[in-house]
Amino acid sequence: MKQTKAFSLVEVLVVIAIILIVTAICVPVVLRVKRSGLEARSVSNMRQLYLALETYRSEAEGSPYGSMEAMGLPLGISTQYLGQGVANLHPPLWPQAWNYYYYPAPSWLDHRVPTWEQYATDKGAETVLLADFCFNFGGPEEANLIHDPYLEKYAIGITLGGSVKKKRASGHLDLIWWDR
Repeated sequence: MKQTKAFSLVEVLVVIAIILIVTAICVPVVLRVKRSGLEARSVSNMRQLYLALETYRSEAEGSPYGSMEAMGLPLGISTQYLGQGVANLHPPLWPQAWNYYYYPAPSWLDHRVPTWEQYATDKGAETVLLADFCFNFGGPEEANLIHDPYLEKYAIGITLGGSVKKKRASGHLDLIWWDR
């Protein structure tokens, strides 16, 4: 009688178990690497926007800190103010929308406590200018969840001094969220 070579059921199950274990180890690592790449892209985009805002501010001969008008900041971030070099800079997770938070507000419109002027004067170079909160939820359809004060939020921000801040905390996304 001719003997055929085949795998036993135990051998097949061992191979499947090994494949599952390797997959369970690799998937979180791959997801972490992907997230850190998206964070790096977001930081790079915000640095480019920061440089464009600094160029705009220096051309407007703005002061380092104070009201939005005194600092020479544009009323809203758009390519018409900052040029075509920043036209496609947006959070990497939501490419269809401009979702960076831009904290400055004109004095006549700013009813926050503290106002942008008070906050920028008090914090100086540590005042957060732009922020990306896109890492919190799956997409634009879940964006309203970001305003829930009880949910912990993760953000990357860039300050008036050009440094990058990363923070994880709950609360309302007002100016002082970064200091809590």
